[in-house]
Amino acid sequence: MWPWGHTRRPGATPAARTGARDPPGNPLPAGRPRGTMGAMRFLVRVAVNAFAIWIVTLLPALQVQLIPFAPGEGLQVALTLLVVGAIFAIVNAIVGTVVRIVAIPLYILTLGLISLVINGFLLWLTAAITSGLPWGLRTGEFWLTVVAALLIGVINWVMGVALRPRQRATERG
Repeated sequence: MWPWGHTRRPGATPAARTGARDPPGNPLPAGRPRGTMGAMRFLVRVAVNAFAIWIVTLLPALQVQLIPFAPGEGLQVALTLLVVGAIFAIVNAIVGTVVRIVAIPLYILTLGLISLVINGFLLWLTAAITSGLPWGLRTGEFWLTVVAALLIGVINWVMGVALRPRQRATERG
């Protein structure tokens, strides 16, 4: 057993045979380059964000609209959703992290409810970034955007649970 809980034998992967060690908590499958795990995780996040945004745009009461690339056929809608999903993932990763760190006292005061407002703000910011373009995301009232962000968060959570890789019985230990 390795110090960080892995039960693999040290000689089980090519990296281990050369003396290299996997970072704690991130076992790499044999033959996979080191940089692909983060890239794959980002692409999955973009696809899940695109799916969640698409679901939210189907609900007219939330006033979230998607303006697709011209001419607006099926492929253009899918590409627009993927681009908007990528922008939303980047905004969440960069701006969201900074805002969440700055808002730590508000998290404590509101017992975490400020996260709903922050997620609504991040969705609104994504719409504002794409508002100067002929395609993108358009939102209505701020509080409806907060509700839409809540729905996107729930969809992301459900899809994250469904897409999470399962541990095999031998790895559980």
